[in-house]
Amino acid sequence: MSYTIMYGRQFVKTLRGIIPLALYGSNNLTVSDGRAKGEVCRCWSIYAGEGVEFTPEEYMNMVNSWCGKGNRQHFMMHGRWIDDNGLIAWAKNGIKKAATVEEIKRHFPEQILEGHICIFDNVSYNSKHVNQAYFSSTVALETWLDEAYVRVKELAAEKPDSTVIIEVCFFGRDSFAVFK
Repeated sequence: MSYTIMYGRQFVKTLRGIIPLALYGSNNLTVSDGRAKGEVCRCWSIYAGEGVEFTPEEYMNMVNSWCGKGNRQHFMMHGRWIDDNGLIAWAKNGIKKAATVEEIKRHFPEQILEGHICIFDNVSYNSKHVNQAYFSSTVALETWLDEAYVRVKELAAEKPDSTVIIEVCFFGRDSFAVFK
């Protein structure tokens, strides 16, 4: 049985809301690059159904919509299953501890926040990243996001056989301390 393992979380606070980033991976996908053979593959990614930025209320509404249906075990974290109540607490805590790009850089100067547009060809299953950027300020992130929203619509119209999404993530596969 495949399930998600959650390793970390750091929501990014913008002037418009939050970007819910989490470090997670599937238990049945492993890395075999010579360094960490057999280690679970994981990456930083937006933890939401669709979308990038949310108001706290919008995100909590989305999280609540995932609860009370079928299997109520959402992911494994610290060796135990996270149920509906745990997921809601996890999301609320992420919102509470959300930090701006500047706050993250001040506490973790080596951490890099990256954004790009991913074009996934639904026919050939190939993907490519365009409009890649790195952010050192919240204003730079929001400016790039505004441009990316427009570019995604253009690319979706140009490439009807593709799925085009905005991805925001921290660079690397390691967790870093979150704000207390």
